[in-house]
Amino acid sequence: FKMAEDACQRALTLDRRAPSVYVALGNLYLASGQVEQAVNEFNTAIALKPKFVEAYLGLGDAYLAQGQLTLAEETYRTALNSQSDNWLAQTKLGNFYFLTGQPNKAIPYYHRIAELMPDNTRVLSNLGAAYFVDGQFQLAVDTWERGLSINPTGLTYANVATGLFLLKRYEEAVPLYHKAVEQAPEDYQLWGNLGDVYRHLPESREMSGPMYRNAIKLAENRLAVNASDANTHGLVGHYQAALGEREKALASINRALELAPDDVYVNFSAATAYVSLGEMELAMAALEKALDNGFPMHMAVADANLEQLKELPRFEAAMARRE
Repeated sequence: FKMAEDACQRALTLDRRAPSVYVALGNLYLASGQVEQAVNEFNTAIALKPKFVEAYLGLGDAYLAQGQLTLAEETYRTALNSQSDNWLAQTKLGNFYFLTGQPNKAIPYYHRIAELMPDNTRVLSNLGAAYFVDGQFQLAVDTWERGLSINPTGLTYANVATGLFLLKRYEEAVPLYHKAVEQAPEDYQLWGNLGDVYRHLPESREMSGPMYRNAIKLAENRLAVNASDANTHGLVGHYQAALGEREKALASINRALELAPDDVYVNFSAATAYVSLGEMELAMAALEKALDNGFPMHMAVADANLEQLKELPRFEAAMARRE
């Protein structure tokens, strides 16, 4: 981070009116959790170059990080209106709807990007993800497998494996997650996914422990750069709870909820962690909050990490209210 920041500052000594440098600084500060500073850098870039799409996209990301959803949507739309066929602007707006629990709105943007870039596996990844969050798991797997046929990336292997996980085809998911880890060994979430899938394979359950521990180790590296990353704290809590590390798990979940009390994914991680710890009332409360804030009901129903919770009448009642 320091080396990157120094490089940007050196660039500004050569040209203080270079908008791309301010965008680079904005993205850097955004990645490190310094959101207000990021907003300032993006606005400086826009003042220097009023139709700079990348600056508007970065500013939209900053507003999204602050929870200013209306401003984020408006800013992404400003970027897209400047260049209607800009694939990154299409992606950012699609991602906005995806991240705010509106996958049905994201799908048309992802389809448009797929038309612009038919051989791009990341585009197919996003389209598959929208189908996935919309509960169309088999269609998601089919879309991601198209990506595998074009370019077998670690991300695509992971996506197909995740679709298979929710379809409860665990044995098929394991080798695909391993292929993903081979290509992205520093990705803590992939190691956590391996922990989850092994956990639900009775004959290989003992393999889940090493996977979760490696996930925690790598996640801690991420938190060393950005200690305010609520989603990472939440996932660490999930991993620790699966390992039976009760006090550590509760601390991680509490920290995640302090940082982002209304975040759908943080609350979902809290729910899965509480289930592992046997705290069913807390799990149900966290799950209901995640659902109320946009977490897809069909994903909750399909997730094996909530199996014990599904036996409760309160779970059935919560799902019935949302049908």
